[in-house]
Amino acid sequence: MDKEKKLHVVNRLRELRHEYNLTQEKLAEDLEVTRHTILALEVGRYVPSIELALRLAAYFDQPLEAIFWLEGIGIPLKKALPLENESETHS
Repeated sequence: MDKEKKLHVVNRLRELRHEYNLTQEKLAEDLEVTRHTILALEVGRYVPSIELALRLAAYFDQPLEAIFWLEGIGIPLKKALPLENESETHS
């Protein structure tokens, strides 16, 4: 696989949970998911569904991109994902 195209989703869920003084159990209960789901999200073993990501954003009253974002491995994200108008000019 081409290393330059490999991206992964990262998040600041653990940081937000600590800012709000929430346990994994309490957050899981409020979102009606398991504590294991919260743990897996926090350590990067699980990428949430769009529904769960949006629920987390609403729960913390944060824009989605303030919680989750794409991170390139070995390259800046701007190089990995050209802007729409840039890709149109190269066609």
